[in-house]
Amino acid sequence: MDGTLVAADASARSRIPREQLAKLAQVSRSVREYLTGLEKQNPIAESDEPSPTGSVSTTDPDAAWAVTSGLPVLGYYDNYLERSGRSVGGSPIGK
Repeated sequence: MDGTLVAADASARSRIPREQLAKLAQVSRSVREYLTGLEKQNPIAESDEPSPTGSVSTTDPDAAWAVTSGLPVLGYYDNYLERSGRSVGGSPIGK
């Protein structure tokens, strides 16, 4: 198994409190109408899990602080499973 860090196109200086993102990201009426239509077609179920807190990047809100070595960077961890043909995570493949 391997975990790969993918750097985000986000600036550490652009980070703001998450609560301010909606105000800063105001969209035009036509985009708002489009998104409202999408939300009606694809409703999102309410979750009992708490909303994320902390700061968020205005250029890439999904980016998170990550460190592989050295200084932290804004990015994503991309984990994937590599199949060797013999086993996956210690278990035989297909059994």
